[in-house]
Amino acid sequence: MHILEQKIRNARAEGRMALVPFIPAGFPSPGRFRAAVEDLDAHGADIIEIGIPFSDPVADGPAAEEACRRALASGVTPRGILKELRARAEKLQAGLALRGYMNSILQYGPENFAKDAADAGVTGCVIPDVPLEESGELRGTLGAWGIALLASYMRNKAEGESLSQYLEEKVFSGQKGTTIQPDAKDVEGFDAFIKRYSAGLPIERAAVDFLK
Repeated sequence: MHILEQKIRNARAEGRMALVPFIPAGFPSPGRFRAAVEDLDAHGADIIEIGIPFSDPVADGPAAEEACRRALASGVTPRGILKELRARAEKLQAGLALRGYMNSILQYGPENFAKDAADAGVTGCVIPDVPLEESGELRGTLGAWGIALLASYMRNKAEGESLSQYLEEKVFSGQKGTTIQPDAKDVEGFDAFIKRYSAGLPIERAAVDFLK
């Protein structure tokens, strides 16, 4: 069983939701980021999701976008993030997942990224601009190093439609960073997504099972 799945199922066995906080790498400063990761771990985070700053975070809201801008301005890089995590990998009890965009991985080199991430104790990646249907190659590259790819799904994405158009018009509808009631069409699409995940993606399935 993958470590991230185990973390989620352990929380479920304790009768609670898994605690999965998100923190942008290098924000609000590199020093405070390091302290925040250690504090989250010490206070019971099951999985810590760490954002890789990117100049065009199209799937994130204004708060995360501003955090990315500040982190990039302070010189935060993917290599620097993994170096920081590698120095603390043996001290952390929480599972580590990175959230970022495919461009950062391509610039790094997928094989090198997977190896360095694994050395840093990373066991999962959330890449919102890689749809489930197109994730096979990256899933294999990461999986060879024990890293699970938690992919996105793109329901009704039209041929030729840009990712930013799809996200703005069909997923977020201008409501990024807010809490809204789900659209009935979104619920229908999510149900189909759940069925696909239930067919054989254990980490996502473990999370979904808890919600049933």
